[in-house]
Amino acid sequence: MTEGEMTQKRSSLVDNQQLAKFAIDLNLGQFILLSKGEEAQGGRKNNSLLSDAFEAVIGAYYIDSGIEAVRNFIEPIFANALENPVDSIQNIEDINTDNPIGFLQERVQEKF
Repeated sequence: MTEGEMTQKRSSLVDNQQLAKFAIDLNLGQFILLSKGEEAQGGRKNNSLLSDAFEAVIGAYYIDSGIEAVRNFIEPIFANALENPVDSIQNIEDINTDNPIGFLQERVQEKF
């Protein structure tokens, strides 16, 4: 695997959309404490909140149980995600503007 391919795979595993999918697969939305307003706006389905919740759970698990426990938990999840990636970008509205340089690098690497 080239460095560009590895970078793209790593990036695809830790972007907001993928982390939100992990949270959905683990039903983390039901455990998030939300304000009434956020609840009314569908906060339990908000990708940003779900992504943050997944990261928080992994961080808490690391603090509680250590890196080996986290590795054993994450590796099968990541392996499945690499075999069944989240849908790729379909239109300009779906571009992750949080990391425009990474997005550009990925697109350039796809061409070479």
